[in-house]
Amino acid sequence: MNAILTKTIAFIVAGVIIFGMGMGTMWKLSHQSPAMVMQKAAPAYTQKDGSQVLQVAPDPKAKPDQEMPKGSTLLRKINLKIQSKSGVVTAPINAEGQPMAQISPTPMTLSLDLVKLKDGSERAIASSTDGTILGGVDIPVAPSISVNHPYAAGLSYEPFTKAYGAWISRDIGRLVVGADLYQVKNLNQSTWAASFRVGYRF
Repeated sequence: MNAILTKTIAFIVAGVIIFGMGMGTMWKLSHQSPAMVMQKAAPAYTQKDGSQVLQVAPDPKAKPDQEMPKGSTLLRKINLKIQSKSGVVTAPINAEGQPMAQISPTPMTLSLDLVKLKDGSERAIASSTDGTILGGVDIPVAPSISVNHPYAAGLSYEPFTKAYGAWISRDIGRLVVGADLYQVKNLNQSTWAASFRVGYRF
């Protein structure tokens, strides 16, 4: 009887330690900032519709081209060179009323900065050294930040035998791995058991 009691106490202590470590690890990881990913340099290329996938030139020390809202953080700079497809007719006009010269407009520079505000939202700022910004629309499509919480932990209860347990799990890609610690009650005896599980998320 003493051996059974000692074994039960040992299982309980081990379970408390495992569960406490799991909860501590889960809390620590869930409060970590998302991993920072810096894009690598990449060349520009033109697509079939004439649009251009811009060159990527990472520069952590880059400065904004325009005034930033107070307390904001620069996330991304985009610099564009734009050439109008239509020519510009210039004077003088000849005797037949036709222009004597026609030139193409000078390419224009457009600067776009993506900034993060204090409340976590993002805004786009546009400016041009060659012209005036008449207007524009910033259309957010996807969430700015996706925070991953791969750990989960909890308690379990089996009402028929009034047995308790604890579990912890972690997502690894599409795999879900976990461990369970639970009571096993049989007549007047109670002991503890543990199991491990592996699943696939689909």
